[in-house]
Amino acid sequence: MSQTKNEFPWQAGVAVICQKCGLSFETPFSGEEMRKELKTEFRDLGLSAAIRVTSSTCLGVCNPAEQTVGYFPIDGKPEVVSFSGDHIKDQVKQYLIGKASKSS
Repeated sequence: MSQTKNEFPWQAGVAVICQKCGLSFETPFSGEEMRKELKTEFRDLGLSAAIRVTSSTCLGVCNPAEQTVGYFPIDGKPEVVSFSGDHIKDQVKQYLIGKASKSS
């Protein structure tokens, strides 16, 4: 068996959106829908090379009525953040844009 180490292709890090969170409270977005929209918006903003947006079925650390996101920077300590209230997708987007801008 052989193993090849690849270069990490994203400049800032990886964001993991919990798919289960959005299903547990009233929101227009499931975690998967949020992932798809954020990927499109980040591509349109020219940030897809900075942050990879992906999803997980459940992160296992979610708070009720909140959307949980794990952020794994290429340099630094991983973070798990929960968002609540109105416009959750926009809150997540601004959080990640802040992470991307710190890497540039």
